Amino acid sequence: MIRQLGPASLFCSFSSAETKWIYLLRILGKLIDHKDYSDEELDNLTWEEKCRLIQSDPVTCARHFDYQFNTFLKEFLMSNIAPLGQVKDWFYRVEYQQRGSPHIHMLIWLQNTPVFGVDKDEDITAFIDQIITCCKPKGKDITFDQLLEELDISEHEYILVIRSSLNCPTIFLKRSPNELRINNYNSACLHAWRANMDIQFVLDVYACAMYIVSYISKAQKGMSELLRKACAEAKEGNANIKQQVRDIGNKFLNSVEISAQEAVYVILQLPMRKSSRSVIFVNTSPPAERVELLKPLSEIEKMSDESEEIHSSGLLKRYVERPDILQNVTLADWAAWYDSCGKHNYKKSDKKADIDNLPVETEDGNNDDELFNELENPSISVLSNKSIKKRSQARIIRSVWFNKEAHLGKHYRELIMLFTPWRNEQTDLIGCFSSFQEHYLARYDEISEQMKQYAVCSEDLNEIHQHLQECDDDMYDTIAPVTQHTELQDQDEGNTDTHPDLNENYDLSADLGIPSTLPNNEPLVLNEMQDDEYRGFVQMLNKKQREFFYHVLHLIKTSDKPFYYAFLSGSGGVGKSHVIKSIYQAGLKYYNSKAGEDFHRTQILLLAPTGKAAYLIKGNTIHSALAIPASQSPKNYKPLDSGRLNTLRCQLGALKLILLDEISMVGNSMFTIQLNNRLKDLKGSKEDFDSVSIITIGDFFQLKPVMDGYIFTDVQSLSSYNILVPNLWKKYFKMFELDEIMRQRESKMFAEILNRLREGNHTSSDLEKLKERCVEEPNCPKEALRLFVQNALVDSYNEKVFESFSRNKYTIKAQDSVIGACSPESKEKIMRQIPYVSLRNSKQLAHKLKLAVGQRTEIAINVRTVDGLTNGASNVIRLIQLNNESKPSGIVWVQFDYEDVGRKTRQENRSLYSTGIESTWTPIKPVTSQFAVGKTKSAQVVRKQFPLRPASAKTVHRSQGDTQTQIVVNLNTNRAIPHIHYVALSRVTTIEGLHITDLCEHKISVDQSVVKEMQTLRTEDSFKLCFTCTFISVGSI
Repeated sequence: MIRQLGPASLFCSFSSAETKWIYLLRILGKLIDHKDYSDEELDNLTWEEKCRLIQSDPVTCARHFDYQFNTFLKEFLMSNIAPLGQVKDWFYRVEYQQRGSPHIHMLIWLQNTPVFGVDKDEDITAFIDQIITCCKPKGKDITFDQLLEELDISEHEYILVIRSSLNCPTIFLKRSPNELRINNYNSACLHAWRANMDIQFVLDVYACAMYIVSYISKAQKGMSELLRKACAEAKEGNANIKQQVRDIGNKFLNSVEISAQEAVYVILQLPMRKSSRSVIFVNTSPPAERVELLKPLSEIEKMSDESEEIHSSGLLKRYVERPDILQNVTLADWAAWYDSCGKHNYKKSDKKADIDNLPVETEDGNNDDELFNELENPSISVLSNKSIKKRSQARIIRSVWFNKEAHLGKHYRELIMLFTPWRNEQTDLIGCFSSFQEHYLARYDEISEQMKQYAVCSEDLNEIHQHLQECDDDMYDTIAPVTQHTELQDQDEGNTDTHPDLNENYDLSADLGIPSTLPNNEPLVLNEMQDDEYRGFVQMLNKKQREFFYHVLHLIKTSDKPFYYAFLSGSGGVGKSHVIKSIYQAGLKYYNSKAGEDFHRTQILLLAPTGKAAYLIKGNTIHSALAIPASQSPKNYKPLDSGRLNTLRCQLGALKLILLDEISMVGNSMFTIQLNNRLKDLKGSKEDFDSVSIITIGDFFQLKPVMDGYIFTDVQSLSSYNILVPNLWKKYFKMFELDEIMRQRESKMFAEILNRLREGNHTSSDLEKLKERCVEEPNCPKEALRLFVQNALVDSYNEKVFESFSRNKYTIKAQDSVIGACSPESKEKIMRQIPYVSLRNSKQLAHKLKLAVGQRTEIAINVRTVDGLTNGASNVIRLIQLNNESKPSGIVWVQFDYEDVGRKTRQENRSLYSTGIESTWTPIKPVTSQFAVGKTKSAQVVRKQFPLRPASAKTVHRSQGDTQTQIVVNLNTNRAIPHIHYVALSRVTTIEGLHITDLCEHKISVDQSVVKEMQTLRTEDSFKLCFTCTFISVGSI
């Protein structure tokens, strides 16, 4: 409407005042209390009694508000009285404040009013003074000190009230001190409406439009992502289509915030928006990009087999088939004045009223999209057997409105299509010209004249949107101050549950007639191999691997021991993960084929502490499988509520065996406090681990768990009862150790060096051999991964790599906002602190992210574990498509090191692939995370950023679990870090791929507690097989 009609004259907001509207309270009294209250009785009702009446009947309140405003609009604003001036056009939207009551946001176009930027400021001021005031009826004369005392504010607070920041043109009404809190209003409107209102002369019409749009969408923030996740969860399960609909409906129903009166508007289909004109969309996309509807099957069956006219008639087809007398009518004129949209009856239906004399449908007499006038020329006879008619008022034209910079050809094609007459879309739009731009320039005067009717405001909407995005939210205070003030008051008061007895987790099963089943909130990964693949996998086991495999398989199949515990250890490359995958597949196949067992129930689980480790073994993380919040301290256990616990019990109630990989990353608190207690809660058992068998896999000669102690040490909890916390590791677990290196078996010497280095038994000759791999940095392979001990060296190298790119590089600043109940001063203080927040405290989303095409990066957070988009997933950037180069918008296309990573994401986004984008590239989009800054608990920072970080170099800690063909290692460190050398050097598969710039051999260290524990495990707590393998020689047979 703004584009076609030009800038609106006024922006108005009208609030509801149910507690002040005596006539509404009288109606509610009759309906609720069955009593006819007098005016005196209504005046004496307390606030609580009035609220009770309003809350008891939201249907009447909502319908009354709708009826009252439509009457106010038709019978008052648009009457001959014209309190605001002669109304030419209008648009309004019904919105809801946090307290649940409706209010109106409205744009009004007046006749013969001055326009800001066109007319003189004196004319605008005179017009505003005629219709808008902030005058308060004269009261008593008091001193300034008495004013402050009566208002209960300080002089500083008084100054804060009257001051204003001037970032753009602003209108100030002259006020007396007693009018500081009086809003802009119209005296006649105030007497008619009898509730709060804002009336603003429009200086920036797009800011008003954006305010309305932001108000519409603010309550739905995150809802799209919620429903997307709900759909994904439904598809992951084994539910039928009805169950999936139920699950998605329940997720939406129990997550959306909606007031009772808003629900009434939706259920009764009361109009949430209305305007003086109807709107028609003209699809100006090329034919290949348009979607057309098929004709009904009954009509298609009557057509001849040779006919190709299978699509329903549409606006474009009707325009092409227009009568010859309308030959020179453009598509814009046809859509605005002539097109009938296939209606067979041009007569408006009679209005009907229901039993309470309110209209069934609140229609607007001035919205004349269905009112037509016969063309004056009677010789124009028929169009599809109907007389040609013309509307008395043009409709508003909407189209794609292609951006000139992004789609140059489509932009000019659209202008030609809309504002010149044509018959054949394929030939007439391009004409005899070589391009649409050339055709447009040839008919520039003709098109410009037409655009004066339909594109009065033809500014580039992308530029307008960018300008508005840069504006401060405080700008809205000048647009709708009363609404904003009420919103802030509601936020300070918080939410109150008026019906605490209602079930907050409503289930749609009864309404849909579907049996209720508990959904899987966190889908478990259960990847069962094909039988041939599984047999080949087992046949690859070496002697010791096979011994352990058959031992565990025997325990799974027999009931000699109801539960059992084991620790499978060995240095890097001995094939621990291969063994554990074999055991998992064997257990999965056994449980799924066992007679009488429900194969839908999970009885064996493959877990890992990190998303990357979980994906490598095709398992689940501890946190997701056992519903342990990742942000929760491992020392503080928080039981699940009954709903989530019941869900988890349905998922894992039959659990018998857990295979836990990378045990060296699992600390004693996570193992003893979190995992143990969660398993106990599964069945309400007091037994350790709920009698679930556990096999752990890993190597203690690795780096110490982050923010926790080694699993074999005693728990150091936050309480003073440490001595009472049992050491479950020492109580239950025995070790079986693998010693044949599989990863570096072609380099036996390197494998032996690593084994000795792992336990601190390396020799001088070992060091000399490693020093042979020392090279200067310039001689190292450019594409090889760099490993450093210190973060500063990592950042320096990644910065150096970024600067080496000469083009296609960007510095993307995160989009941050502060939410929560805190003052503007506090929010401003937090915003100043944000640049100094560390990556650890900002959930690994960078404040400034430097990316370049060809740069090596990795995923910074667990985006989608089941698809391999996990923290540490390595990739190379292939293409960067940003909508705004300085903000996280658009797509970064990356190619992962492993083809199966991101496969589901690529499949789901296949519509994004175009010429120049390879099928192996995966789209990475910005994500949003929330974190606290400082000690402030009432406010949170919401950050939007791409979940990537530079990874040409990374720390040895982050590389733990990686396998590379070549690396460049710099082990320079100020202090000895146990096992750091072994972890770094064992990342590479062969010694030929190892390049060392600083060995720092004098800092080689081994944690003595690990040495002591391994000695104990090898002697006192070694694992005893349940059978003895006997081997015979077959050479003589």
